[in-house]
Amino acid sequence: GDLGHYNIRAVQPNGDHKVSGRDRFVVDFVGTTVKVGLLGELYQINAQFLTLKLQAYDLLGSMSTGGLILDNDDGSYEAQYNVTVSGSYQMTVKLAPEKGALWTQYPDIQDSPFSVVVAPAETYVAFCNAYGQGLIDTEAGYIPEFVIQARDRFNNTRAPYQVHTDRFDIFAEGMDVFGPGTTAVGSHVNNADGTYDAMYGPLCKAGHYYVEVSGGGIHIQGSPYTAIIHPSYTSSYTSFAEGPGTVSAMAGYGALIFLTTVDIYGNHRWEGGDTIDAQLQELGDFGRATATDVIAEVEDPN
Repeated sequence: GDLGHYNIRAVQPNGDHKVSGRDRFVVDFVGTTVKVGLLGELYQINAQFLTLKLQAYDLLGSMSTGGLILDNDDGSYEAQYNVTVSGSYQMTVKLAPEKGALWTQYPDIQDSPFSVVVAPAETYVAFCNAYGQGLIDTEAGYIPEFVIQARDRFNNTRAPYQVHTDRFDIFAEGMDVFGPGTTAVGSHVNNADGTYDAMYGPLCKAGHYYVEVSGGGIHIQGSPYTAIIHPSYTSSYTSFAEGPGTVSAMAGYGALIFLTTVDIYGNHRWEGGDTIDAQLQELGDFGRATATDVIAEVEDPN
């Protein structure tokens, strides 16, 4: 997004510097890390998001693609360009003595092509994004993790060779669960490559949660996210049985018992499939038991 500047000095065939202007140049600015293609006689580069493609400069002319050349009328030229896609580029500057000549026949100026690296701009919070399982779902008691990707105002990812000092605020809050333990503040670790490993929690109450990721009060792309905290594994210590069969039964008749499976944090399980070993015991005179095992497959804990 910043303007790039360079100067061109016109030289005569005998090596003397020119003292007058009115030369015509063609500048080919092609990304070596950006897929581009050459189209048509106007030498336009067909590539998305490129502000500067291929520029043909005439006397004191400017192109709408972002390039500008100024003829100082003393054999020197001041040029500038504006590229919004970060990456490595080859900038070829050619002298175009005749407008009718083919572009491939134009002679390069000295030292052309030039290697240009366009670095991403400063981090722009509103264009940053995040991804990872911690923004989708996880299990109660676990620490949800995800990754924040820093981007600039042109949507370029920040590069590893840049200094990264971004600060993000992470906060999770229950959507359909309330009370203690339904909010959490997160943190992040700088990976020094434009990404940040982030986490929040742990949250122990199952339900749906908003996960906000922001910087300086501005949300990143997609924030707030919606994450699901699932119940943890079934615990025999917190699961319980109820119903008339837990109190009494009549010989020869079935007894009805309702069993509710609960995880270690007190969340009712959302899924069945647990195998429950239930033991019915008849106590003798001295407390001895004659037992018949009953195995029940729980399909729906609700």
